Order: sequence, then structure tokens, then C-alpha cells
Amino acid sequence: MKIVFGVNTLRIVTPEGIAFRFALAGVMARFLTWLIDASCVMAFAGVVSSVLNRSKLVDADFARALFTVLYFVVSVGYAMYFEWHWRGQTIGKKILRLRVMDARALHLQPY
Repeated sequence: MKIVFGVNTLRIVTPEGIAFRFALAGVMARFLTWLIDASCVMAFAGVVSSVLNRSKLVDADFARALFTVLYFVVSVGYAMYFEWHWRGQTIGKKILRLRVMDARALHLQPY
């Protein structure tokens, strides 16, 4: 199998001589994907913050500390969770139809 990276394409030629071309995501598509994913994390963080502030079940300082820990968990866990369950796609990648593939253009395996 021969793999050739071009400027914006990935070209794979199989041993049988069949060629496949895949368009690679550009800078703008990757930025928009990141922006959508960051917006999802911020929206979830806003909901958690609102619930913690309005519940009044905990002290204000404890609520801020809990929010900081939860924000860290959500911001790190968001990509891990969605890429694990959606085979390499987060919400932003799914909306913009981007796929994560290995060097042979195969889907990532959830191991």
C-alpha cells in the first residue's frame, strides 16, 4: 500500500492498483470545529454554574471550587467521551462532517 500526502489531499494506492483520494481538513474547518466544541463545553459549564449558584445548598466558595473542578473534568472529558463513543468525532466534527482516520484511512478502533 502506497500512501502519499499532498497539500490538501491524502492519496492511497492499494496493492491492487486502486487509488483513493481524501480531502484533508483545512485550517478554517478545524478552527470552526474547535469553536463549536468550545461553545458546547462553555454552555455546559454555564448550566452547571447556574445550578450551583441557584441551589444555595453549598457555600459560595465551595460552589466556585466545585465549578472549577467540574469545568476541568468537562473540558478534558468532553473530547475523550465523544471521540470514544462516536469513533473519532466530537459534536463539532459531526456537524462539519470531519472524520478522524489513521494513516491507512481506516476508522479509529475504540480499544
